[in-house]
Amino acid sequence: MPAQAAKLKLNTLELGRFIAATVVVLTHIIPDLNTLAAPGAAPLFGGHGAPGELGVCYFFVLSGFVMAYTHKEDFGHVGGALRFWWRRACRIYPIYWLALLIPLHYLYSVITTPKVLGLYLLSSFAGTPPTAFTLSRLLDLVLLSPFANTPWGTTELIPPAWTLRYELAFYLMLGMAMLPYIGKPLLAAWVALVFWHWLPVNILAFFNVPPPFLLNDGFVALQGRADRFGTPLEFFFFAGLAAGWVFAKHPPGRLWGSLLALAGAAGMADLLPSIDYGTTQALPMPTLLEGVLLAMLIVGLGGLERAGVIRLGKWATVAGMISYPLYILHFPVLTMFDVHKATLHWALSTGALYALGAAALLGIYGLAALATYFFDQPVQRGLRRLSRLVAGRVAGHRRGQTANAGLESSAP
Repeated sequence: MPAQAAKLKLNTLELGRFIAATVVVLTHIIPDLNTLAAPGAAPLFGGHGAPGELGVCYFFVLSGFVMAYTHKEDFGHVGGALRFWWRRACRIYPIYWLALLIPLHYLYSVITTPKVLGLYLLSSFAGTPPTAFTLSRLLDLVLLSPFANTPWGTTELIPPAWTLRYELAFYLMLGMAMLPYIGKPLLAAWVALVFWHWLPVNILAFFNVPPPFLLNDGFVALQGRADRFGTPLEFFFFAGLAAGWVFAKHPPGRLWGSLLALAGAAGMADLLPSIDYGTTQALPMPTLLEGVLLAMLIVGLGGLERAGVIRLGKWATVAGMISYPLYILHFPVLTMFDVHKATLHWALSTGALYALGAAALLGIYGLAALATYFFDQPVQRGLRRLSRLVAGRVAGHRRGQTANAGLESSAP
C-alpha cells in the first residue's frame, strides 16, 4: 500500500464498511434460510429482518466522505478527473463482472430451455419470452449505466447492484466537479437543484424560492433516465462530501471527535423508529437528517482514531478490503443455493437454522476473502500498473514532440 494511501486510511471506517456489508448480507440470508424451517420451528430472529437499508445509507455517506477526503488534491485538474474516473471504474467493475457470471449462467439456462426457473433473482424475467433479453439489455447489465431506466433492484441480475448505478452517477458528477474553472460551479448547481427539487414547499416559500415546477417537468420528460442524479439518496452523498471536506481541513481532536460521535449515534438512535429501524427507505427530509447524523458519526470516529483514542489493528483493514466483494458476491452465491435447495427437502429446527446461518455467513466471508486476494486486488494492481505505463508513454511522447519542436525552431 502506498504511504499516502496508508496515511489517509481510517480503520474505524473500514470496520464500519465491513459491518454495513454484513448487515446487507444478513438482510438477504435470513428470509432465505427461514424457508427451510420445519413446521412449528421459530424463524431466525423471530422473523425480524436485518436493517439492510441502513447499511446501504452508510455506504452512500461513506462514499461521499472518502471521495472528498482522499481526492481533495484532484480538484481543479483535468488529469485529476480522468484519474478519479479510472480508479473508480477499476474498483467497481472487475469484481462485479466476476459476480455477474453466476446469474448469467443460470439466465442462459433459462433462455435456452423451455423451463423457466422461478428464482427470486430472476423474478423480473419469470414468464418473459426469451427474446425480451436483448443485447442492449445485456450491455446495460454489464456497464451499469446510471442513465438506464431500471427502477431500483427489480431488474438487476444482482439486486444490490442498483446501488452501484447511484455510485456511478455520483462518480460522474464528482469527476466533473474536479474540472478546472467549471467544476465547482457545476457541483454547487447540482447540490442546489437537488435541494430545490426535494425541500418542502413551505421551506422554499420562507426563502422566497418558487416551487420547482419546471425542474419536475424536466425529470418527467427524461422518463427516469436522470433519476439517479436527483433522488433523495443524493443527500447521503452530499452529507458525506461535506464531512470529508471538513475532516480534511479541520480533523476533530479528542473532544470534538467524542462529541460528534456521541451526537451522531444518539441522533440515529432517536431517528431509527421513524425509518422503521433501517429496514425501509426514508422520506426526503428524514433522509437528509439521517445523512447528516451518519456523517457526524463518521467524522467523530475518524477524529478519535486520528487522536489515538481508537486503535484498530490490521484486521480492520482486511475487513474493509473484503467488504465490497462481500457486498456484491453474496447474492449470486445465494442464487446458486436457491437453485438446488428444493432438491434437499430440508426441514430444520430453530437451532439448526442458526447453525446453518452462521456457517453460511462464514462461508461467504471466506469466498469474499478469496475473491479479494486472488482476483480483486491483483486485477486492481494490474490496472494501476497499466495506467502508469500508458501515462508514462504519453508523457514521453509529449516530451519528444516538445524536444523536436525546439530543435526545429532553432534550426537555420
